[in-house]
Amino acid sequence: SGCMPVTPELGPADGSYVGSSPTLEIRVTRRPEVEGPVPGAQYAFESRQVGETQWRPIATVRHDDWVDLPSNRIHFVDQNTAYLSMCSLFAVTTDGGARWHVWDAGKIAWSRGLVNYGLIESVVVSANGTGTMTLNELAVTRGGPHFAVTSDFGLTWLPASTPN
Repeated sequence: SGCMPVTPELGPADGSYVGSSPTLEIRVTRRPEVEGPVPGAQYAFESRQVGETQWRPIATVRHDDWVDLPSNRIHFVDQNTAYLSMCSLFAVTTDGGARWHVWDAGKIAWSRGLVNYGLIESVVVSANGTGTMTLNELAVTRGGPHFAVTSDFGLTWLPASTPN
């Protein structure tokens, strides 16, 4: 379970959402899977500078179900910093979208056993780089923390019993 890299056949995009700041646009596009044991959907996140025509990939999240486009999961902190989250994945840019850092709970020792589709309930990152990720009750039931905290814009997250 969780956000897993897969390569099933995909149908045409059936929805997209673009969030924007004065300098950066972030798009998420949903494409249904047309075959496989549990055909779900893939959500591709991309970004570009305002005025550019070419979208650059950030990350793709797979979900077993068709869920609403995660428009409330795209956040702009300032003209250079933006972040997004879905399932057990978090991505952040601090240079206006030139580079994105992707944090995947399934690849981190402390959070690997907690991965589930709703793992990241919410994230708040401030302009000074501190932030709190709220994890869902299933993660807590599995022995994980209710929060993860960062002091570097989400490049690293550490388990915590209280928010930052």
